[in-house]
Amino acid sequence: LSQRFNNDLNICCYVDDDQNKIKNKINNIDIYDSKEISTLIKKYSPDLIIIAIPSLDIVRRKQIISNCEKYRLKIKIVPKLEDLIIDDITMDKSNFIASELINRDIQWNLSKIDNFLFNKKILITGAGGSIGSELSRQLLSNNISGIILFDNNEYNLFKINNEIKKLIEKNKALQKINIYFVLGDICDLNKLENIFIKYKPDIIFHSAAYKHVSILENNQYEAFKNNILGTYNLMKISIAKSVKNFIFISTDKAIRPTSIMGASKRISEILLANSKKESHSSKTLFAVVRFGNVINSKGSVIPLFDQQIKNGGPITITDPEVSRYFMSIPEAVGLVLEASTMAQNGDKYILNMGKEIKIIDIAKKMIHLAGHTNKLDDKNGEIDIKFIGLRPGEKLHEDLSLGKHFIKTSNNFIFKDSFIEKPIQDYDTFIEELKSIIQNEDLNKVKSFFRKYI
Repeated sequence: LSQRFNNDLNICCYVDDDQNKIKNKINNIDIYDSKEISTLIKKYSPDLIIIAIPSLDIVRRKQIISNCEKYRLKIKIVPKLEDLIIDDITMDKSNFIASELINRDIQWNLSKIDNFLFNKKILITGAGGSIGSELSRQLLSNNISGIILFDNNEYNLFKINNEIKKLIEKNKALQKINIYFVLGDICDLNKLENIFIKYKPDIIFHSAAYKHVSILENNQYEAFKNNILGTYNLMKISIAKSVKNFIFISTDKAIRPTSIMGASKRISEILLANSKKESHSSKTLFAVVRFGNVINSKGSVIPLFDQQIKNGGPITITDPEVSRYFMSIPEAVGLVLEASTMAQNGDKYILNMGKEIKIIDIAKKMIHLAGHTNKLDDKNGEIDIKFIGLRPGEKLHEDLSLGKHFIKTSNNFIFKDSFIEKPIQDYDTFIEELKSIIQNEDLNKVKSFFRKYI
């Protein structure tokens, strides 16, 4: 690190926990005991602290940051070596602070997951998205026989293709896994049938969906078609081809939905809960895993706020009271994988997202970690925070279950939702109405369909 930054930064001192290194020097710059951080900050008045221990656990890292929070300092955290190699991360990206906005040590059962996935062929829909791409990374560390990465976005598929190539170069053992990159649309039934015939997947992780609330409010038909018809197509083919497990990635926005996006995911949950009506002889186990926001995902507030701070503000927030559940992408995916090992037909699992976090608190934290002050708390601050009002379909707060029917599982971060879904009384009519709206592009019937079945 010293060699890399010495030309660009004036390094005043080094700090370490290792007593054997203290009082030594690097490039004639002193190494001090980490207990002296506060004294060193007063002595040298630095502008930036670089935490250059990629393996540092979150508790110790939070302690270091907490020690520095009373000072106006930028804090950068060096990523893991594999992140530098795979993602070409630079020191300017928001990845270094995203994990500091939540503070939990989430674990999942790797051996249980490995046994469940052993020698299986797995299809991931939406494989180039935030959740889909992390699923592919974690799945490659298990003894699977093959993985089909399916996405309708060519660029996203291109990116995950390049990333996996780098992983294979780094770990030759991955060459034994058959990896396929398939460009296509889950609304294309013929394409899906050909995929299932050619690759014969055992397990499906269905993460493909249109997800941005404000965009979908003005594109109701596309939300309806992609999120509901696509799910129905996958469900139907999975049953016909006797797929072993189908895990549907859902969202807290599906609970008491006020948006087209949330309603489309809720209908998909109801569809899967009524899968037996599609075929009484179905051998496929359908399960839903529901969780809130994943921090630093595409389109989330973290990259947005980061860019707004770099632009000098203002940071834009819908409402001072708006709050959301947050979890990191790797944590969410690890728990999705463990939840899939527990699933029986029709099960719904809820990831323990902890307490809701106010978006304004995230904004203030990011401003502080960037070495600035905000104008809400300090009239002479540098970064303004503006409230722009809730957009159509947005809520102040989200829920994770309709009835708070949480049942503990073997993992404290995974609950089973015991709320019993209301069955679709006339399933044939439900499917006919669904298909009619799609075939006729009948926008007028979209909301009435949601009102009828939710």
